[in-house]
Amino acid sequence: MHEFIAIDESNLIETGIKAYEDETKEALYAGDERRFMINSFAYMILLAAREVNYGINQEFSTTAEEDGLQVLGEDYQVERLPSEKALVNVRFMLMSGRTGSTSIPEGTRVTYDGVHFFATSKAVIVPAETEYVDIECIATASGHDGYNNISAGSISVLVDNVSGVVSVSNTDTSSGGSDIEDLEAWRERINLKKRGLNTAGGEDAYIYHIKSVDSSIGDVKILNPGDATVHATILCKNGVIPNDGLLARVKEKVSAKDKRPLTDTFDVSVPNIINYGIDFHYTISPSNMDRVELIKKQIGEAVEEYRSQVESHLGTDIIPDSLRRYLLNAGASTVLITAPVDTVVGDDSVAKLSGEIFMTYDGMR
Repeated sequence: MHEFIAIDESNLIETGIKAYEDETKEALYAGDERRFMINSFAYMILLAAREVNYGINQEFSTTAEEDGLQVLGEDYQVERLPSEKALVNVRFMLMSGRTGSTSIPEGTRVTYDGVHFFATSKAVIVPAETEYVDIECIATASGHDGYNNISAGSISVLVDNVSGVVSVSNTDTSSGGSDIEDLEAWRERINLKKRGLNTAGGEDAYIYHIKSVDSSIGDVKILNPGDATVHATILCKNGVIPNDGLLARVKEKVSAKDKRPLTDTFDVSVPNIINYGIDFHYTISPSNMDRVELIKKQIGEAVEEYRSQVESHLGTDIIPDSLRRYLLNAGASTVLITAPVDTVVGDDSVAKLSGEIFMTYDGMR
């Protein structure tokens, strides 16, 4: 926080004592009860100064806490984004040889683990000659844990029995689920709005409006492939690839007449995937003989930290030396990396780990 009123407590007390002695022409020796009174007044002044500093800091988006951000958000018409439910497309396979249509009610639930459920967003009547139907399903609870990044084919359990349906399976990866917007993301959007971003136009303006669609959106890159053409690539938090439902919401809201400049054509897409692998050998110094198992654990955590850092941001190049730094900081003595190799990742792309991670411990050295 900014310290607008800087007070040194000891100096304040000494100043108070000197002022009293100068005014009364009396010396205040140690143990004098008037010294204790001055100490009390000085403490009260210090507390008041802290309260003033705190209050002034709530007027700035860079230092405001939750209540302060709430006021600033209202002033700049930047509401905190609520939690959202994840979306996924699910294919309902129908029994062959049916003689009549099959009705799949709205709210029909499916799951992959018996704990996290998705429900059909609308009722669908499937004609007798149709083998399957794809229906958008919505998570039954808000948030990202357990609802985002459920890979295609994983949601395969029909919870609510529907006559004529023989199997279910999601055709894409679920995404769009999010918790209530975290304070730092909200702070960032308030700062963007303060720059006068009422409509899109500049790069920051487009980023502001796109991130305002859903708090699950983590990274945005704006490209200008041609005159009056704006293309956005978006990536959800924790490296989750957005699904078609989220892309459609972004396109609809940012293309609105009160957001998009009349001369711009706006489009949005998921990032291109650049696959990479991780394969390395490492040693541990003999001086760490009693910490080998701990360092092995730290090596695994360092790999996960590196993977998360690379995959959570668009346009992050794959650089083996970056991985090496993580491993050395985790306690490795020497590191020989076979994969990944240096790879440039464009702004419209994201790196994704492909296959298993190979970590080979070669003993002490």
